[in-house]
Amino acid sequence: MESVKRCWYNMSLRKALVCYVTAAAVLALALCAITSNLCDFLVKEIYEAYPETVEKYYLTNERGERLGDGSYVGRDFVPLSAKDQRMVDILRAFPGVIIPVYSALCILAAALLFYRDKLKKFRGEKCTERHEYHDIVRPGKKRVLIIKQVAGQGAMYDTHFFANEPSGVEGGRSIIDMGNMPILVTPNEYRDGIIRSMQ
Repeated sequence: MESVKRCWYNMSLRKALVCYVTAAAVLALALCAITSNLCDFLVKEIYEAYPETVEKYYLTNERGERLGDGSYVGRDFVPLSAKDQRMVDILRAFPGVIIPVYSALCILAAALLFYRDKLKKFRGEKCTERHEYHDIVRPGKKRVLIIKQVAGQGAMYDTHFFANEPSGVEGGRSIIDMGNMPILVTPNEYRDGIIRSMQ
């Protein structure tokens, strides 16, 4: 699993874009197929609620006895009500309308994920402006400690610390799992979003 994550992280932006677009296209096709099948099923259910009017004919011999199981001739359907006919028309038109919606949503999701991935892989040496923040210790100066109380009830509130990314969630540790004990963080860690509210 680690090798897969490492391979994905080291993937070039071009390959990442292709993967995101391909995944979006497959997802859009799957959603369209599911929607189309669901609409066809609902239309079939509506038609099955109406009985068929048919006539069955039998072959007979000279004594009038029936020969064989007979066969149906002239199969007609009972006309649908106005409400059901309108619903059938909507269900038949819905798959064609929803296809561009699914496609647009999937492409938008792929673009957002790709843009996030691009930001994560952005090379810092290409920046146009740079600021460095250091945790400086000044001997003999006053020591300042800021106390911040965070939620950690567990029922509706929780707080995570030390995620894998700044202001992230994945890899974070719950303050409840740490016993709601005091935690010391540096100013730079706090600036980077080491405390993540899970409200």
